[in-house]
Order: sequence, then C-alpha cells, then structure tokens
Amino acid sequence: MKTKININIQKNLKVICWVLAIVLFALGQQGYAQDNPEPEQETVEKLKPILKIMSNKNDDNSRTIVGLFSYRDKETRKFLEVKGITLDFYVGVDSILKLGSFKTDEDGKAVCTINPDLQLPKDEEGYIHFIVEFVGNDLFMAADKELDLIDLQLELSLEVLDSVKTVTVKAEKILSNDEKVPLNEEDIPIYVQRMFSQLKIGEISLEEGQGTFEFPNNIPGDTLGMITLIAKYEDHDDFANVSKNESIAWGIVTSHHTIFHPRSLWTTVAPVWMIVTLSIMLLGVWGHYIFVIFEMIKLKKGKKEIAE
Repeated sequence: MKTKININIQKNLKVICWVLAIVLFALGQQGYAQDNPEPEQETVEKLKPILKIMSNKNDDNSRTIVGLFSYRDKETRKFLEVKGITLDFYVGVDSILKLGSFKTDEDGKAVCTINPDLQLPKDEEGYIHFIVEFVGNDLFMAADKELDLIDLQLELSLEVLDSVKTVTVKAEKILSNDEKVPLNEEDIPIYVQRMFSQLKIGEISLEEGQGTFEFPNNIPGDTLGMITLIAKYEDHDDFANVSKNESIAWGIVTSHHTIFHPRSLWTTVAPVWMIVTLSIMLLGVWGHYIFVIFEMIKLKKGKKEIAE
C-alpha cells in the first residue's frame, strides 16, 4: 500500500515540476520581452514643397508651361531649388488631358512646351485650366498648383505712315468655340531689346482691340540700325505672359569699334611718367636687396679671415 502511495506522489511531483518549469519559462520570456522591447522605427518627417506654375505664350503662338519646385530650409530659412523632381502637367476641367511628365533642372524648373496646333479645352467663359502635380516621394510631400488663363492673340505691325514710324498692336481674346473678342481699355507695354535687358519706350492703349504708337527717333540700333520691338504682357491676371516681337531698321546706326585714346590712367597703356616712376621705385627696392646680400657676403668672408 505504501509503495502505491509513493508511486502516486512521485508521479504527481513530476507533473507539478513540469507545470512549474513551463510557468517559470513563460514568465522569463515575458520579462525578457519587457526588458528588451523591439526598437521602434523612426518616422522621417517629410518636407513641404513649394510648387509654382507659370505660362508663356511665345512669338510663334506655342505655349510654355513652367513648373517651379523648391522648399524652405528649416535652419537657414532659405528657399532652395531641387533638381531631378518629376512634375506632371495636365490641362482641362471636366476631361483632364495629360500633357506630359518632365524633370526639374538645376533651377528647379520643369518645362512643358505645347504645340500651337493643339486645341486646348476651355470652359464656358473661355478659361484654360492648367495643373502641375507632384505625387510625392520619401523626402517631399505631394503637392499641386493650378492656373486659369484666357488665350490672347497678339499681332504687331510696323510701318511708316506720313513719314511717322508707327507701331500698331492688335489684340483679341480667343474664347470657347474659337470666338474672338477684341480687347478694350487695356494698355500694353512696348519694349526695345537691349543686350542684357529690355528697354520700355511706352504703352499702347487698346480700343476695340487695336492701338498705335509713334516710335521715337533716338533709339540706338546695331551697325545696320536694326532693332527688335516687343509688345508683351507680364504676369497678367487673365493672360499670364504673352509676347510678340518684330525686327526693323528704325534705330540709329551705331559703331562698336574702339576709338583710339592717348595714354591715360583709364586706358590699357599707362602714361610714360607713370612707367618711369614705377621703374625707378622698383630699381631702388631691388638695389637695396642686392646691397644687403653683398654686405652679408663680405661679412662672412671677414669672419673667415679673422679666424685664420
């Protein structure tokens, strides 16, 4: 009887030991997990980009849509352009037409050129709706920018009327269904192209879509008197940037040959008195150097003679 009881106690002890071992193992694993939690993945805060859109209607009636991509540095507070960003260009309101995808250059510009033969969709008021979009990446958040404008057709003609050099500008808005409406009560600036900039020489007031301007007779041209006149709107609320230019020989003939000047302080060849004065000063300086070296050599020889 005692033997059976001992056997049962031994069996129960084995079971109890196994249960305790499993419980202790589980508690140990839980404690280890609490002491060594898994490292959390650091979330990188994305930068908010600055996206801009511009439109330029060129002289050949083609249109250029420019997307500008930049961001503001948090530390320096400077605006920095980003190269290699892909921007998507679209046009339309109800039915969206993708114009293409283009990457930004060193200045953060992505350029989309639209052929003049492409019919751009317009709304009932004649506005064209452009969109430039950035889908986002690991560094920058997604962004988009929109632009609404009306297509403007400019015509620039140059002719001499009653011995007066006359500049004539004709401007028409092209609305939906190709309806043309003359531009009224608008002033359009007139410029002359210079080497590094454009010189504004006046404005033309448009009435019934047309206006004239008397060209001045004191504008310098090139060696043949050729100048380039430009009629353009810049950053207009409805038309954005539109320009038209024509070249004609209405300028004053100029010569760019260098005129001979006598020797002076502002010429490439210095005056004789300056050359002589500078030469004497340099000879004096180098003469002192040579004299000091000669005296040092004599001093060294004198020490040797005394030692002997």
